[in-house]
Amino acid sequence: MRFINKSVFILVFLLVLSMILYKLIFVPITHDEVSTVLNYMDFSYWEIIMYPDFVPNNHILNTIFTKLFYQIFGMDVWAVRLQSLIAYFIYSYAVYRVLKTFFSKGSIFVISGIALFFTNPYLLDFFGLCRGYGLAAALVTLSSSYMITGFIKNKDSSIWKAVIFAVLASYANFTVLVYWGAITSIAGVYFLLKYKDAKSILLKRILILAIISILYLLLIFVPIKKITSGDQFRFWSSNGFFKETILTSIDNWRYGDSLLEGVDSSFIGYFTIFLFVLGIVYISMLIVLKKGLKEIFQNKIVVSFMIFVATIFISQVQILLLRTPDLDGRIALFLYPIFIIFLVSMIAKLEVIKYKIPKYVIAIIIPAFLFFHLANTYNPKSVREWWYDENTLEIIDYLKASNPGKEVTLKTYWIFFNSFDFYDRTGRIQGVKLLPNSDIDPNSDADYYYVEEGQIKQLEARYKRMKKISWGRWLLKRKGLDTTKSEINRD
Repeated sequence: MRFINKSVFILVFLLVLSMILYKLIFVPITHDEVSTVLNYMDFSYWEIIMYPDFVPNNHILNTIFTKLFYQIFGMDVWAVRLQSLIAYFIYSYAVYRVLKTFFSKGSIFVISGIALFFTNPYLLDFFGLCRGYGLAAALVTLSSSYMITGFIKNKDSSIWKAVIFAVLASYANFTVLVYWGAITSIAGVYFLLKYKDAKSILLKRILILAIISILYLLLIFVPIKKITSGDQFRFWSSNGFFKETILTSIDNWRYGDSLLEGVDSSFIGYFTIFLFVLGIVYISMLIVLKKGLKEIFQNKIVVSFMIFVATIFISQVQILLLRTPDLDGRIALFLYPIFIIFLVSMIAKLEVIKYKIPKYVIAIIIPAFLFFHLANTYNPKSVREWWYDENTLEIIDYLKASNPGKEVTLKTYWIFFNSFDFYDRTGRIQGVKLLPNSDIDPNSDADYYYVEEGQIKQLEARYKRMKKISWGRWLLKRKGLDTTKSEINRD
């Protein structure tokens, strides 16, 4: 990339980094993060690898790094999220490799590619959370970038890197196993094409690929067996690829952007399907034009399309044979970068267009819209997936200020409990005693109760509304409890 494109890339990288870093430090720890941080830190590394329970909150690679950084830096929120920040650096490097591979140095479309990769607010959330999804997405992107350069430059070393990073990606989150299966299969195709006339070399390559696969399957056999035995798939549904995977991914990308309120997710979904069809038509044209196999498989669009479609195909086979649920929401997040790689490969092909207006629409209007979308959806206080934990620290500070020099007891609705439990067990809420988690208890003697508005009716005999929190959440106070002057500050 030329200087101006490199400058834009660095500027966007730093801007997004600052957005991620702020949330990583200041957003209160969220529900599912606590399950990792508090449940697994007392286990040894080997116990983490072998899965101490059947709950899939243990994203093994993420958990290993969490424990490592916890031992080095202590139980601070930023410390247990550090591996996801590192994943952002991996992701950015992978994106740079893709852009450099696809575009000529002076291409005006590079900024479009940058915008497509760096403006998904939902993906960026996971580069600042203690979950394995960001790490998995970053490693998937890096793996795909090496698979593409492997085919284009006919380099075995790049293919092996793609396979290894695919293994690591799936070890960060087991839903990515379908991608690992796709990459392993595509690597096999590469070796068959390259060494079809050199049987001994081909056999050696396939044998190494098989050994890597067998060793990895042996490593994850116990964890996978525990997860499947725990009936954890009941938390997801199976309503088809379009509804579950495409539409939920689009909804998450939209991130509640007011600019897109009038746009139906289905419309964008059908456009996505149209892009699939375009890919098929393009590859069919290459075959009709009697391009050689080597030329076809060194085509950037072909390889990008192959990675994406092979991943989806294996996912659908898994659903049919093993009756697993469809990929949706955050478990489908790793599909975003490989879809964007395919989309960017097609945009790069448009460099041959002679007319300026279409070029400027793609090179200027689309990036402008995407950057505005990112700015319009950025919420420095919370993340989309666990938005309800936004006010944990606010509640703690309010209770301390309202009851100076006095310890008060707090009970919460179960969905809020984990976040408070982290700060309680790490000694960060002195003056507030958190009571054990349980169902809504109308007879509770807790001084304060933090609930959703729908639970207030069950508690109104003993509690009164004290402080309204955003999105219909309330902090209630037990009737008859002394009120200090500072508590008059009611929203």
